[in-house]
Amino acid sequence: MSEYIKKFICPNACKANFYTTAHIMQEWEVDAEGDFVKVAIDLLQVSHEPDFDNIWVCVNCGEQGILIEGTNIDEESIYKKLAEGKSCT
Repeated sequence: MSEYIKKFICPNACKANFYTTAHIMQEWEVDAEGDFVKVAIDLLQVSHEPDFDNIWVCVNCGEQGILIEGTNIDEESIYKKLAEGKSCT
């Protein structure tokens, strides 16, 4: 049985990582009225990890990623077709 794949690829075939959002919890120092003063603890926990419904942007070229999913996916063939006439800058 083939493994189900769900991942993003760059339309410019960069084979790079992506920027996307995650939601984290921080501990803040606040004044008596609850206004922010400074971050006391940068990361208490991740409350929502990156999601495939988010926008994913290639760290190399800035293009929005393309979600591929399914079984029997030949990634090298996809990258080869994407790379024709394009270059990752």
